[in-house]
Amino acid sequence: MIKNIVLFLVLFAVSVSGQTSQTSRTVAFIDVNLIPMDKERVVPHQTVIVRNGVIAEIGDVSRVKIPAGTQRIDGTDKYLIPGLTDMHVHLFTDDEFPDSLAEDEEKILAPTIYAASPHFTGRKQTNAFVVTTEAEARTAVQKSKQDGYDFIKVTTFLQPEVYEAIVDEARKRKIRIVGHADSRSIGLARALKARQHLRRRRPIDGRLGYPRVVDVVRSHVAS
Repeated sequence: MIKNIVLFLVLFAVSVSGQTSQTSRTVAFIDVNLIPMDKERVVPHQTVIVRNGVIAEIGDVSRVKIPAGTQRIDGTDKYLIPGLTDMHVHLFTDDEFPDSLAEDEEKILAPTIYAASPHFTGRKQTNAFVVTTEAEARTAVQKSKQDGYDFIKVTTFLQPEVYEAIVDEARKRKIRIVGHADSRSIGLARALKARQHLRRRRPIDGRLGYPRVVDVVRSHVAS
């Protein structure tokens, strides 16, 4: 019932684009009730044009002109919202990661999951690569890449030389690094230099006050 009421714009647009020809990647959601998510409201009788996966035009159904060759989706009595993204979920074991989301994976509308590796740490922890030498670090990066993870996640208790080995091997394997900048051993400046994607749930570097953090970030942006 829900799928008949709500269209998930990004996911649906991606799924239907595969059914169109290579020369036509424009989709129109016609006469739909639009929920733009900027505030609590519903905008009725809207047409949304999506071109090559990007929203190109939104407007009243009586005003928007639909280009020739566009795939048309009837939005009458349906609701359209932006695609939803959950930015932070923990799957503590690979057993929690689904091998299959449906019997027929070509027809299901499902989330796209970008998964980080088990976290890299210098001490024994749950679902982790415990790496205390450069060789262990490089091997773990290689395995993560081979296993199909999208990112290498670094967390705590990593020695600087081990961290640098992770960064170097990840660069060679063309896989990005995300995670923490442990102030006890790595710190903000080193993480920025490595072009690590930082996540901030608590102060990034406990040894630095906020003004100093800003100075460090600015110095690396400038360089």
